[in-house]
Amino acid sequence: MVADLNDFVYKEVLGGDPTRKSLFILLEKGEEQAVLICNKEAFEEDANLIPKWLKSAKLHLLTENDKYGNYEMALDPELNCKITNPYNNCKLLKTTLIYPANAFDIQKYRRQEFFILYETPEDYKNITCNYLVETKQFENLKWVYNFLDKKSEEERIIYENPDKHEGFILAPDLKWNGTNLDELYFLAVAHRRDLHSIRDLTPNELPLLENIRDECAKTIEEKYGLKKSQLKMYFHYQPTFYHLHVHIVHIKYEAPGLSCTSVLLDTVIENLKIYSDFYTKATLPFLRKENDPLYKKFVEAGRV
Repeated sequence: MVADLNDFVYKEVLGGDPTRKSLFILLEKGEEQAVLICNKEAFEEDANLIPKWLKSAKLHLLTENDKYGNYEMALDPELNCKITNPYNNCKLLKTTLIYPANAFDIQKYRRQEFFILYETPEDYKNITCNYLVETKQFENLKWVYNFLDKKSEEERIIYENPDKHEGFILAPDLKWNGTNLDELYFLAVAHRRDLHSIRDLTPNELPLLENIRDECAKTIEEKYGLKKSQLKMYFHYQPTFYHLHVHIVHIKYEAPGLSCTSVLLDTVIENLKIYSDFYTKATLPFLRKENDPLYKKFVEAGRV
């Protein structure tokens, strides 16, 4: 556990995400490195506070076009923070610290150009699978197994289907602050350890997928009052980590990677019902950064 950042030295800004209001910073402590991920929290919809904003706001015109004006708005600092915050009433940042950070961690957050790749079944067999083995993706899952075995983060679990073949664990993602339902974000992590991505899915996995869909929707509605139609349930391809898991977010939340890298859970279920070998034969698109090892392998193979 790290209590403060006094011993860390700032090295550089790796990048940022304006949409998520995030900043990725490279730090150093001795001979080890760390990545600090800072995210600003969303505004609170406090009807009592907004009139006070309006009274104190100072506007500086940036551009004007007909009835549209763009301004910088300065607010009274006392109104631009959480009163309940124990740290001098200043608005907190939601922060993740990756420490020690390896080259893969740092590269993940460094600002780079993105490219879309189209992975055929042959590409998966000849390029992607070799990459997964060479980079030991299947060996870097200790933290997932600790979670499944309840050796860590057990207190975060809100629901479990304990069946080892058709079951899973449901827990909030660290991106969610636990209170703002518009940013609700959960992960459903399968108990099975032989499933790494949607490429491994066949009709045999339909009971597992339907359990995740139905039981997660029921649990979230019971605990948070959100209906299934207010939730997005999806996979990433390629996934961030190669153990089968489903992302579950509020329909309003623009989650990272929710674009061509995501495949809706219901779509996967329907595809498998129609074509049993869909995900072994489909060409699947995914995004990669220019310095990503998998992207480089596709370049070397002449697939870009």
